[in-house]
Amino acid sequence: MKPAIKKILNITGWFSAFLLLVVLFGFSKSRQKVQPYNGLKISIDRSNNNYFILEDDVKSTLKNLGFALSDSDYASQVDVRKIEDFLSDNPFVQKANVYTTINGVLKVEISQRKPLLRVFNQKGESFYLDQFGKIMPLSTSYSARVLVVNGAVSVDYYTLYKLSKNQEWNIDKFISQHLKQKSKSHNLSSSQLDSMKMIDQYLDLYKMATFITNDEFWNAQVSQLYVNQENEFEVIPRVGNHEIIFGEADNIPFKFEKLMVFYKKALPKTGWNEYSTINLKFKNQIVCTKI
Repeated sequence: MKPAIKKILNITGWFSAFLLLVVLFGFSKSRQKVQPYNGLKISIDRSNNNYFILEDDVKSTLKNLGFALSDSDYASQVDVRKIEDFLSDNPFVQKANVYTTINGVLKVEISQRKPLLRVFNQKGESFYLDQFGKIMPLSTSYSARVLVVNGAVSVDYYTLYKLSKNQEWNIDKFISQHLKQKSKSHNLSSSQLDSMKMIDQYLDLYKMATFITNDEFWNAQVSQLYVNQENEFEVIPRVGNHEIIFGEADNIPFKFEKLMVFYKKALPKTGWNEYSTINLKFKNQIVCTKI
């Protein structure tokens, strides 16, 4: 077969396939327009064992948006974009995906946000920080079992709320920008310096919570963080009567590694209730106070 004829046949074949796809797509769309509504299927990701969003909440949302669907309705009547946008605005939703199948089933898929830390600040406010460092409000129906911090916590809800409104939020970029600002701190006013100190504390809280939560042992062992008046951390364990004086939120993996060595080598000999404090602030040693 001549190359020119072969080329023409190839082009004709591809064009025919394209037309077939267009016809099938058009048929599918026209079928969906007359496809009866065939039920609701809700899928909520609970891999983090959180229950901020329930199936009944989704059903209430559909009803409040005017989608009280029945078998007499058509699937095409459902404004999936409107539902998806509304669910995505929920402060406990990380991502919402809403669509109808070719069989008329309305599917709602939701992934929830993952809180790392519950904050109790000096203003009497309480809220969560999630895995991306964004603020989460408390729920009236569910309380997540996460690490808690209290004490001299100056980070306030409104400041973090303004940060969280940024749709392109990225914690790594924010840290980089913050460090650049700190390098120019000699040009800042006293109020700007106070604001910067508060952001420093916020980032310290996030770093501590991220490390502890992502480590299986420390996530199980540490129940609470306390910020003292020197803006240093104290760690409250679940097992043992001791208090861990952590100091500043620097060298976090190294300090916890020191503590792990102490737990494995010293405490089995003395017992978990021998000491009142375990001090990790010093670089090459651990200083303990006996009860």
